[in-house]
Amino acid sequence: MRSGVNREGQHLYPTFPYDHFTNVSDEDDRALYAFLMTRQPVRAAARENQLSFPFDQRLAIAGWKLLFLRHDTYQPDPRQSAEWNRGAYLVEGLAHCGACHTPRNALGAERVSARFAGGDVDDWHAYAINDQSRSPVPWTADALFSYLREGWHPDHGTARGPMAKVVSNLSSVPASDVRAIAVYMAGVSGAPTSGRTGSSEDALARARAASQANSAGASIYTAACASCHEGGRPLPYGGVDLGLSTAISSPDPRNLANVVLSGIDAVEGERSPIMPGFAASMNDEQASALLNYLRARFSDQSAWTDLKKTIAEARRTQTVFLQTSPAPRNAPADPQQREKP
Repeated sequence: MRSGVNREGQHLYPTFPYDHFTNVSDEDDRALYAFLMTRQPVRAAARENQLSFPFDQRLAIAGWKLLFLRHDTYQPDPRQSAEWNRGAYLVEGLAHCGACHTPRNALGAERVSARFAGGDVDDWHAYAINDQSRSPVPWTADALFSYLREGWHPDHGTARGPMAKVVSNLSSVPASDVRAIAVYMAGVSGAPTSGRTGSSEDALARARAASQANSAGASIYTAACASCHEGGRPLPYGGVDLGLSTAISSPDPRNLANVVLSGIDAVEGERSPIMPGFAASMNDEQASALLNYLRARFSDQSAWTDLKKTIAEARRTQTVFLQTSPAPRNAPADPQQREKP
């Protein structure tokens, strides 16, 4: 957990986030071990190391640790509240949020100078959650708590991709710990510096300009998207107001490409969001026209580059179908659902 060494004395690759677990207390380490010892043993042979030379040499990880592994880095801040410090302990340790949300250097270590500035995971982009966030509406502690606890928020949409799994895991965590995580992250993110939603006149002007410049994308949006995203049905059943979409405002179009191609599957036994995927009904040219239109109409950011390449890659990798958490998220009743006779 702390040194990244297995029982045979081999160095573990830092995909196992021991560089964060160095912040976990002895008490919690003992509790984790006690819990794991109650699990039924399963025989699962480790796969052969398929990395190319020299990355297949575990001894090289010892040098990586000398450069980047730091011990005893977490220290409570006496100037902050107990709740804030609890959140800091969880975020920097067990939750290891920075493992996804922090960019990495050429050797795969987190860039300390860019904490929470956004990273890459499983063909998705983990958004910046510091003051570089491109979320059109700034995150607050209350919004973060709701999103992490329920898997969606009216100003920020629905958790998808790897983040849906995080929400699923947090469903079994005490609400007080989820609240502490939200309080800490809201505290360290600082004042947002990215652009935010402008006036309704700005939105109308962008809509007109986008439609004139990209009639193909506008037509696809009207046919495939507008009925949900402009239908007025509240989240999580209606489509999010795309003017609030971080995916559209993000400098990286991968998440939007993944959502458009894969959709959001319904979750059996749960009131949950659903969106059809368009991988089978749109070719790359059409998907590119749609994404370009969404970017121009619903954000004030510059156009994406290499968009067709991103879409082709998203299609090739066959992104895992998006799901909300498999656990009930206590979504409110659908106001448009009629009672069965």
